[in-house]
Amino acid sequence: MYLQIARILENEIARAYRCGDMLPSEMTLAENFGVNRHTLRRAVDELVDAGVVERRRGHGTRVLDPAICYPISPRTRFTESINAQGHSAEVKLIFNRLAAATKGVAEALNLKDGSEVVWIEILRLADRNPFSVCSHFFPLPRFGGLIDVYKGGSLHSFLENEYGLLPKRKVSYISAIMPRTDDAHVLRTPRNRPLLRTKSINIDPLTERPVEYCVTRARSDRCQIEVHP
Repeated sequence: MYLQIARILENEIARAYRCGDMLPSEMTLAENFGVNRHTLRRAVDELVDAGVVERRRGHGTRVLDPAICYPISPRTRFTESINAQGHSAEVKLIFNRLAAATKGVAEALNLKDGSEVVWIEILRLADRNPFSVCSHFFPLPRFGGLIDVYKGGSLHSFLENEYGLLPKRKVSYISAIMPRTDDAHVLRTPRNRPLLRTKSINIDPLTERPVEYCVTRARSDRCQIEVHP
């Protein structure tokens, strides 16, 4: 019974609700369907697990945006991919600085531990809502100029225009992690909701040497990753 109610509710949400709208109270919904609150709650649980709605303590049940498909391919670009699906994409610079490479960054870029790298932290938005936060690392001296000139927007378009470089994805590793406090704040997501983390190494297609290491943390309720070989 609760699965049938969940499907009816999901269809009703798709037809008559927008992102941010609140569902009627569980008591009201239980009365409308002629079931007890336990059965109704199990139906809503199905929608929460599917990312259709979220419960907000003290506020009720809120309708979420459908997850946006984010394709991963050798030359994926966030802005182009999101815009092609009819959504608006925006990339904001959080910070841009020099840093000592950690062991993981150094291994990805074939550098010695502690080597200085360019670290660019960006926030990606889809339809003006936080989608993912990304840490990009570039080796010196080739990319030292990024510190002064990159101010936001599509990073790979910037690399193409300023460096004549179209990085090619060599490998990506995808896993689920719990958000750090700073990521949860920037992405406006609860600390108990996992993020989708993608670690990617991008290479210069001419030399096949690594030129970028990127760690992306995406909201799992807003992002559906689609892998293309």
